[in-house]
Amino acid sequence: MKRDIKVAVSFDDCVIPYHYQIARELFKLGIPATFYIITHKPPWSNVLKYARKITTMKHEVGSHGAYHVDLTRVDDNELLFEVEESKRVLEEVIGQEVAGFAYPYGPYNSKVISLVSRFYKYGRTIYRRSIRTCNSANVAKNNKYAICGLCNPSPRPMLEVLREILDGADDELRLVWVFHFEPLWEILMAIKVFKSLGAELLCVKDIAAELR
Repeated sequence: MKRDIKVAVSFDDCVIPYHYQIARELFKLGIPATFYIITHKPPWSNVLKYARKITTMKHEVGSHGAYHVDLTRVDDNELLFEVEESKRVLEEVIGQEVAGFAYPYGPYNSKVISLVSRFYKYGRTIYRRSIRTCNSANVAKNNKYAICGLCNPSPRPMLEVLREILDGADDELRLVWVFHFEPLWEILMAIKVFKSLGAELLCVKDIAAELR
């Protein structure tokens, strides 16, 4: 039986001109993606002037916080600022709702999730060997405020990871892949692999909409 596979490609720590160029290349190929923006900390905040253009290419823009701090290590006032103010700024710039928040560095706790759920429709973490915040790489099994993003793949490890996931997967497979500053050829190679599996490519918010 053919698996029902959906994959979202996303980018953290977005900067200009690199991620704007990536957004343009993916748009030419008809591939939507999600770009998470840091709103207050240069040089990452410089991407704000291009955020609206990114959304006109059918991509999603999400928040990566105001200053990209570990939200589990800040006081309540700073936590509120990181979550609420970054959303306000982004929505003012792009003129539409910002649905998603990517936790800086990956960590979160019940207090962070409680606040993020007040302002956003989903929260996304990352999986690295040093960060154990993911319950399952198959996002279909995730809480929508603890969506696992597979982080910083290089071509060979990516194939190995995919084989492991596919071997243990049910018929329904949902993946979120996270890039930072990988070269374009590597991103396109990953997309080629996803397409070879018959995957539908979406924004993270579209996958999140299926989750509880």
